[in-house]
Amino acid sequence: GEFYIDPTFSVTKVTPSGSGGGAGAEAWAVDWMFSGTWPLPWRPRVRVSGVARVETTDEGEVIRRVEDTWTAPKSLGAIVSSQLQPRFFDLLNIFNSPHAEFPEQAVVEKCNGYIIRETPPQVVLRLSMELDPSEPEMLQGYFLPNLAFTGQLKLKGKKPDELVAMSPLSVQVESVESEMFGPTKKVTWTVPVPSQFGLDAAATLPPIVSLDSREEAELYPSPRAGASASVEYVLEPATRVAVAPFGTEDTIGDEANQARKALFAALKRDGRNVVKSAASGRPVFKLHENTVKLVWTTTGKFGMAVYTSQPSFLKPHEISAELE
Repeated sequence: GEFYIDPTFSVTKVTPSGSGGGAGAEAWAVDWMFSGTWPLPWRPRVRVSGVARVETTDEGEVIRRVEDTWTAPKSLGAIVSSQLQPRFFDLLNIFNSPHAEFPEQAVVEKCNGYIIRETPPQVVLRLSMELDPSEPEMLQGYFLPNLAFTGQLKLKGKKPDELVAMSPLSVQVESVESEMFGPTKKVTWTVPVPSQFGLDAAATLPPIVSLDSREEAELYPSPRAGASASVEYVLEPATRVAVAPFGTEDTIGDEANQARKALFAALKRDGRNVVKSAASGRPVFKLHENTVKLVWTTTGKFGMAVYTSQPSFLKPHEISAELE
C-alpha cells in the first residue's frame, strides 16, 4: 500500500540545462512539485518542490543520471517544523476542521526587518471587488464576502463531506479609478486551492457559478451596481516576496499603514525594487492572515472559513511585498 494519502506529483517546467557529463549526453532541469497527506490523527499534508537535473543519452531515450534538489522546503527538518507539527491555536478547532495546509515556501535570505521567501507556482481562488469607501468593515479584508464560497458543506448525516483546510487567507487593498465611481478601493482576496488537485485544478474543479446566477443571500455584501467584481481560479507563477510579521487582521488601520511603510523603507534602504500595481502605479502589499482556515471538500467545493483569534503581540500574521 501507499504511505501517503491522496499523493500528487506534477512536473511544472522542463528546460535544457546544457551538455551532460558524458560524451553525447544531454542535460535537463526538471522542476517538480509533490504533496501528500501523512497518516496521522490530524492528517497533515506536506508539500515539497524541487528541481532534478536529468542527464540522458543524445537521443533522450535513456536516463543516465538524476540529481535531485529540494527547493521549498529545503530539508526534512523544515518540513517537520513548518508542515507536520500541528500549530498550537489550530488544536482549538482540530475536531471541526482539519489541520491547515500551507503552501510550501523557502526562506532564501534573512534581512534587517524582513525575510525573503520564494513560493513555487500554485492554484488559487481569487475574488476581487470594488467597494464603497464608506464600508470600513469590508475594506479591512478580514471577512470573506459570501460570493467567495463555491458550494455548501454537508457536515452531518450518513455521508458527510470529507474536508481539507488551507491557509493563509491573503488580502490586498489598492486605490483604483473606477469607470463609474471615480477614485475607489479594490479589495482582492486570495484563497489557496488544496494541493491534492494539482496545478491543473482550474480545469478539474467544479465550475464557479456566475455572479448573475446567484441568490441574493450569496452575494452579501452585494457589489455596487456597475462596480467591478469577479471570482476565478488562477494559476499564480512562482514569486519572490519580502515578508514582515504583523499583529492584527485590519488592513487599513494605523498599524497596517506603519507596517507597510516600515517594510517599504527597509526594502528601499537595501536597494530592492517592489512590484507596482498596474492600476495605481503604487507598490503592492498583501496581508496574510495565518490564523484563518479555509475549508474545502475533497470534491472541490470551498464552503467555510474558520477564524481563530490570537493576541496581536504574537504577530501571527504577515505583510508582504513582491519583489521584481
